[in-house]
Formats: sequence, structure tokens, C-alpha cells
Amino acid sequence: WTYLPLAALLALAALQAISWPAAWVAWASPQSVALRQDLLSDLPPATDSDPAARSAISLYPPATWHSLRLLLIGAGVYFVTLATVRTAPQITRLLTIVLGIGAAQAALALLQIFTRADKIYWVVDAGTDRVTSGSFVNYSNFSQFMNLSIGAGLALLLIRLHEPSAPRRSERDLFGPSFLSAHGAVLTALVLCAVSVLTSLSRNGAIAMVAAAAVVGAALYVRGTLSRQGWIVAMLPLAALAAALVFGFDAVYRRLATLSDTDQLASRWEMAEGALRAWREFPLWGAGLGTHEYVFPMFDRSVSPQLAAHADNDYVQLLEEAGLLGAACLAAFFAIIAVLAVRTGCRGRTSLSAGALGPAFGLVAVAIHSATDFGQRLPAVFCLTAVSCALIVRLDRIERRAAAETLRRPLPFALRRAHAAVGLVAVGAALGWAYAAYLGEQWWAAAYEIENEIRTARQDAQDQQYADLLAATEQAATLQPRNVAYAYALNLYRWQALVASLAANAEPPGAAAAFQDVVQRLADELSAVRRLAPTYGPPYGLEGQLRWLVLEQPRGQRLIDLGTKLAPYDPATCLIAAEMKAREDHAADAERLLRRAVALDAGLFPDAAGMALDILSDPQLATELADGRYERLQWLADQATRRE
Repeated sequence: WTYLPLAALLALAALQAISWPAAWVAWASPQSVALRQDLLSDLPPATDSDPAARSAISLYPPATWHSLRLLLIGAGVYFVTLATVRTAPQITRLLTIVLGIGAAQAALALLQIFTRADKIYWVVDAGTDRVTSGSFVNYSNFSQFMNLSIGAGLALLLIRLHEPSAPRRSERDLFGPSFLSAHGAVLTALVLCAVSVLTSLSRNGAIAMVAAAAVVGAALYVRGTLSRQGWIVAMLPLAALAAALVFGFDAVYRRLATLSDTDQLASRWEMAEGALRAWREFPLWGAGLGTHEYVFPMFDRSVSPQLAAHADNDYVQLLEEAGLLGAACLAAFFAIIAVLAVRTGCRGRTSLSAGALGPAFGLVAVAIHSATDFGQRLPAVFCLTAVSCALIVRLDRIERRAAAETLRRPLPFALRRAHAAVGLVAVGAALGWAYAAYLGEQWWAAAYEIENEIRTARQDAQDQQYADLLAATEQAATLQPRNVAYAYALNLYRWQALVASLAANAEPPGAAAAFQDVVQRLADELSAVRRLAPTYGPPYGLEGQLRWLVLEQPRGQRLIDLGTKLAPYDPATCLIAAEMKAREDHAADAERLLRRAVALDAGLFPDAAGMALDILSDPQLATELADGRYERLQWLADQATRRE
């Protein structure tokens, strides 16, 4: 039965990404069609022979295809685990492997903390002053992985304690020498993983771990075996806390103390509200899996210089991207898993049945944590979630078979291997499908490095640097022709290279007739980029700037307004919109946009202050933009001296 909602979710993602006749999409998702038509109303309608005449439910199909690849990997791992892990030795071996990987991650995390490492593996820059999360960049993602690993270790321990050959001990011998010699390695790995969650400084990870321990402890009580196993479950968080007291309690305490910080809670809630506003626009089908970062900004009311690739809440992001249909599919899948976990873990009587409470521990922890994190978007986390779900299903089948319930006959050996082969093919196909994307990412990374060198250089960029930047970006755009970020960046870099070349040759823009033709081609290219992802804002701002300032086309003003609405996080778009509003004598709007541009990018202060002085004639605004900073006030003083 779990196959049905998984298959439905895969089918939904495919239906979102496939291009259909526009009339079909208008019937299924009229909101997305209306939004496209409104945003692209300045462009000529596509003819029947034009691929643009067809449309997709997803507002950015390439992102949905990417998410479908990830779904195929997760589903493939689930199918393979179910098909190949069928006996008690196989189950315990898999649990041992998962716990071993988790313990290795925990050891790496703690070692990096003790050595005060600021890089992953001491060599990979993570963009932070201190690494607390092993090989993960984000400590919240790390804590989800570790809680799932703790679940695997707990399952292994419970299965061992219920084995018929396990010696019966009195309560006094619960943690005696013989007990520790038999299970000391598992207990040590569990405590190590729990300590790493606390020291990772993930508040919600620690809360989820304690809550999951309470749930599993209650389940053991219902099962009627709380005496020994329940104490073990209860002792794990206490042992982890004791270790934290010894090795880093001050840091852990300071981090947990920030739970009273209402500003962070308000920020997360504001992001969730924005995602829910987006969902209400596309309630049934959603905006398309993976489209959050392209759709959310138009519903975001915060001032943030970064494009949020994920919402800090997997549930609201699922609603936003997959609508009620996708949420129903995933809810049905996990509802079945929950029923099986309760039935097997609480009521089972075989030696393996108690092991179902281990994966349940991990799933409860990530279910709680997913309300404030996006960990299930990472392959390392969702693949371990898939393994945990498959183990619960397999343990339930073993329990039912042992209880002599009526089950369909097991699949023949050859068919079971074929079943596993299908899952492996799905994983392999998804990885092969992603190879071109991988190559594109490599060229994009090279372009990013060159751009960073140009931005941080103390002298003007050389022509060769721009040539290298354009070559790398063009390679990335060629490998992924429908990637809107690459296509936009290519035209942005072309414009920057053109301006730099004209400035170096002391030629004012517009002096050469050819300049107008080049700008017109760039603007037309940006129009084509807008068709790829109509809700992606930066191309609107740049095209509007070219058409309004250089080509003197009135429709450029509407494009700038749309860019401000769709990309409020883009400082360059806010700055050009401020200039337009200032020239139109809309002083209040111009002031708001100038403040936003400087808040997003401090490097734009000279441009923003210059507009305040030259266009708005408002030195008070320029002083307020300086925000009391010495270097900005010095710049204003220099400007005042020149004007005298």
C-alpha cells in the first residue's frame, strides 16, 4: 500500500513538469496561467508551432524535474531496501552500518569542535567561523541525520535485548559489567550521536531528540517492557546531557537559552506565512516541486539579501510546491508507516518487533524538526528516512508472517531481484539524468570564482577576466539551456563587460550606433529568459533598466516595477527602481527603495546617497542612509566639499 502514494507523488511531479497544451493547463491550474499571462503581457503571444505555446503547471519546470530526480532516488532507496533486506541478519547488519556511519559523523563533528575547526574536514570552507556539524554545512540538517542514526542504533539495541538467546538479567544487573560488555559498543555509539546533536547547537534538533525519546518510552510502556528497555531509552538523553556538561555545557546552554528569542521565531513564522500565501494562490496543484525560490520572493515581506532556496518548514513548502494533492500523497504514505510502527512496535511479540520503535524514534524526531527545517530536501537525510520507513514495513511483514496471518505468497527469488533491480535502475537513471546538471554546476562554480575575483579586486577588471567569466557562464548555460539563473547571469555579465569596455576606452554609452544594437539584442535575450521562469525577478529589473535608460522604451518602467515585486531581495533592482521613482517625483517610494537597496547591499551606499543628493535633493535622507558609519559620513563630507 505504501507504493500507491509514492507512485502518485512521482506522477504528480511529472504532471507538473511536463508541457501540455495551454488550454489543458488553464483548466487544471487557471491561477498559474493567469499569472504567466499577466507577467508576460508585454511579449507577443506564442504561435501554435512555438514550444512556448505549450505550458506546464509548474512555474519553473527545470526545478520540478530536479525535484523529481531527487524523489526517484528516495523512492529507489525505499524499494531496494524493501526488496533486499528481508531476514533478521540482514536487518541487524543494515542497522549496524547506519549506526556506524552516524557514529563516524558524530566523532568527526566532536573532533572538529575540540580543534575549533572553521572548515569541514579542516580544508573545505563552510562559510562559518566554527564548524559544529561534521560534514554537513547546516547543523539543523546534521541533527536530523543524527536523530535518524540514533533510531537505527536504538532498533539494534532493542532487537538484541529481545533475542531469545539473550541472557535474562535482574534489574540490579541492568548496567552491570556483563550487560556493558554485550551492548557497550552500541550504547557508546548512541551516546556519541546524542552528544553531537547537543553540541551541534541545533536547538530544535535537541528538542526533537528529547521529544522522540519520550514518545518511544511511552510506546515501550504500552508494549509492557518498560522495565529495562524504557530505562535505556530514558538514559540516552541524560547520558548525552552529562557528556555535554563535561565537554561543552556553556555553549549548549547559551544556544538553548536563545529559545526565548522571539525575533527568530517571528522571522521563521513570517517565512512560513509567506509560503502559505503562495500556496493559497495555487491550492490544488501547487506552484511546482522545487519552485519555492522562484515563487516565494513575490510573497515575501522581509528585507533579506539572499534568495531563500527553501522555507524553514518542510510542511508549508510542500503545500506551496505540491498543493493539496502532493500533501495528501505524502500524508497517506506516512500515515501507513505510523500505523505499522504502532502495530509492530507496541503489539508485536517476535524478537524483531520491538526494533520497529527504533526507526520510529528517528521519524518522530525528524517530523518534529521538519516544522523548522528543510532537512528532508537533502539526499543524505531523505535517503536515511526512506531506509527507516522500509525497515518498519519489513519488520511488520515479519511479525505478521510469524503470527500466521494470511499473507500473499512471497515473491519468487527472481522476481524479488527484479524488484530490487528496478529500484537500482531508478536511482541510476536519476543520477545519469543529473550528470549534465553536474557539469553545468562545475562551470557555474568556475564563473562564480571569477566573478568574486572581479568584485574584490582593487583595480578595474581586465578584458581577459571578463572573457573568462563569459566563457565559463556560457558553458554552464549551454549544458543547461533552460536554467534561468545561468541564462540571466550570462546576459548580466555581457552587459557588465560592455560597460567596462566602454569605460576603459573613454567612450560614453550611446556614442556608438552599434551600442544601441547590442543593448537591444541583450534586452531581447532577457525577454526570452523571462519566458523560462516568469516569476524569476532579476531579468525583469535588468531588462527594464536597459529599455528605460538606454533604449528609452516606455515599457521598461513596467518591467522595473515587476522586478521590484518579484525580486525584492535584489539590491540592483531596488536601486534602479528607486531612480525611476525619483525621476517620476514619487519621493516616498524612492526613499523606501533606496533604504532597502542599502540594507541589502552596503556597497550601494554611494549610488543611493548620490541619488538622494542629486535627484531628490534630500541631504537629510543621505545622512540617514549613512547610519552614523564613519566611512559613509566621510564620503558625504567629500561630496559636500566638491559641491562647494
